[in-house]
Amino acid sequence: MKRKLLPILLVICMILSMMPMTAFAEGTTIYVADAGSDENSGTQESPVKTFTKALELVEHGGTIQIVDTATALRPSEDIPLIIDKKITVQGGTLSSDYAGIVLGADVTFNDITVSLNNLVRNCIVANGYNLALNNVKNGENGSAPIHLFGGEITGYTGSATLPSSGNASQITISGTENDLGNIYAGSLSEYGGSNIWSGTTTVTINQGVSGYGHIYAHGATEPRGESLPY
Repeated sequence: MKRKLLPILLVICMILSMMPMTAFAEGTTIYVADAGSDENSGTQESPVKTFTKALELVEHGGTIQIVDTATALRPSEDIPLIIDKKITVQGGTLSSDYAGIVLGADVTFNDITVSLNNLVRNCIVANGYNLALNNVKNGENGSAPIHLFGGEITGYTGSATLPSSGNASQITISGTENDLGNIYAGSLSEYGGSNIWSGTTTVTINQGVSGYGHIYAHGATEPRGESLPY
């Protein structure tokens, strides 16, 4: 039996060795630049212009590479930017007018400046997924601080369909050049919504990390733009 299996295994190995390496790669890299166009394909030579278009094109497990600045223009004041693909966002500046960022999958922000230009919900809501931040700086020109929530959004009355929450949030902060706000293990409550988070949140601050606010075991309520939230 072993003699018969050996040639078969050799054939399989030969076939695999002839396949291009890209066949094994998960996801792609979509490039976005201020000088690009959303009619482009998103390659390095033909970048798109907006972050929302890059998010549309990127595959699960892929990367959005911001060359300089990627804009995300809000459709209305109360709609958050939803990232529901497992991706890495890195480089340059993400300038978002959306009402915060809500995850529907595991997301990594790497070596990036994030400008949250909307006082409504100026935060990243992990929503029960893995949120990794490495050298994430706050934008300049008066953009709001970047708060982090492990839980979900409760009491939401906007028109967006929020992604279903996962069961366990993992917030991990790395790097020596971070500029983040507070970290809340619980949920963000709006309009008197019940501030309940039935999942778990683990916060990991790697050695040598600085540039973040207080860490709370509970959630918070947002005053909806009357002043800086939280």
